[in-house]
Amino acid sequence: MSTIWAASEEGIQLVKTAIKSKGLSQTDFCKKLQTEAGISKSTYDRLCRGENIRLENLEVICDLLKLDVEKVKKILVSSSLESIPDIPVFYGRDKELAELKSQITNNQRVVIISGIPGVGKTSISVKIVNHFMEEQGKFKHFFWRDVKNSRDLKDLIYSILEPFVTEKELNEVHSSNDGGIFQLTKFLMKEPCLIILNSWNDLFKERELAGCYKEGFEDYGELLKRIAKINHNSCIVITTSEEPRELTELQNNSQIYSMKLEGLDLNNYQNLFNSIPNNSEIITGEVIDFCKGNPLAMRIFVNKCQSLLGDGKKININQLKTFFYDDWVELQYKRLSDIEQNIVDFFTLKNGVSKRACLFQEDNFNLLKTTYTDGDLDRGIYSLIKRDLIHIIEGDEIYYELNYYILNYVVVVLWTEEIKKIGTVPNTRIFDLQIPIEDVSILGDNQSPKTIDGIRREIENIIKDDKLTVSKKWDKIKQLQI
Repeated sequence: MSTIWAASEEGIQLVKTAIKSKGLSQTDFCKKLQTEAGISKSTYDRLCRGENIRLENLEVICDLLKLDVEKVKKILVSSSLESIPDIPVFYGRDKELAELKSQITNNQRVVIISGIPGVGKTSISVKIVNHFMEEQGKFKHFFWRDVKNSRDLKDLIYSILEPFVTEKELNEVHSSNDGGIFQLTKFLMKEPCLIILNSWNDLFKERELAGCYKEGFEDYGELLKRIAKINHNSCIVITTSEEPRELTELQNNSQIYSMKLEGLDLNNYQNLFNSIPNNSEIITGEVIDFCKGNPLAMRIFVNKCQSLLGDGKKININQLKTFFYDDWVELQYKRLSDIEQNIVDFFTLKNGVSKRACLFQEDNFNLLKTTYTDGDLDRGIYSLIKRDLIHIIEGDEIYYELNYYILNYVVVVLWTEEIKKIGTVPNTRIFDLQIPIEDVSILGDNQSPKTIDGIRREIENIIKDDKLTVSKKWDKIKQLQI
């Protein structure tokens, strides 16, 4: 922990009284400080004004005056930022940064920054911390915690309070029935804090609808509600790829603010590309469009290009789609519940877009209703919206659009590579159908294996054929051979 110290008001009076009791004037004491300890008059003046002073200098002054430094000092500003990441390159986000600074300055108690992985949530939260540390006055203490490293809420709160409260109060955290929330809120009411809780989505279960807490981590949801409702001058900022369910409950609370972070605009994205060495020949308009303004997507793409093709080599968009995907997309897909994966597969067959009005009228979707009700499907779609994997397009009619990365992941990785591997369409969840391997020719008509890229293009052409219903598209995909 990094701490900036000062003398408290009571401490300043103790110092002045001790100087007077020794029969010294302020001027005489300053000369003594300079002669015996090498401490300047300006340092003593800062102490008397309650401004920051190095702890070792404060200890020397107290030693000379035979004072207990613990009764004189106070924490002016402290920061516990040991795990905060370094962000050497940062472009754009001026509008978003200005809005977040304004909301926090105007005493928002909870700020939620959401968006798909890699879009820049952590980076912008680091900039927020740096801004308020430089503009001292709003907050006294700064904390950065990555919640994926937290065992439970009590441990998190204990680590925040430990330097500032008594042992008795710390014991109350561990013995409390609310995860230590009462002890934390009491501290926040007294000491203005900015707390960043990064990767909030790691508190949620996999294979469940969005925002469902893991067993033993439910107290985190209660923390958000209590922090939003209690009167104080602190702020908790969370970053997450899944909006917490508490946001819906608190959406009418003026003390909670939510920002969904979108991709970078074209100019700043181009600047980010240009900051990577030896990439000038790699960058094309197709590449920028494909990465959709996502900084992580860009870094993965450029690194793979340089590793597989060497520096300065161009790549076409079909190659890009074939080897672009990395763990960050796969992990997103694997976190989804069964119903969400079903819906993703359906939207993939619709080339990523469907009207809401006809969503539940498709002949193929009726087959899903043997397992799911309309309410189940609505909840699944809502969950995908909370994960930022389905977007709502409003106009004369409401459309849903599937996230571009997930759509291409299903085509390129799940379907294409599985067909290549086992000789048949994979057992995706749509309609729970699968063609037995023995019924599928392992070689094409010319007896030469098709490439993965060729399979992918066949699937894409079927998906993009607007003349086919979704069920007919699925039938044609099932008939693909390698």
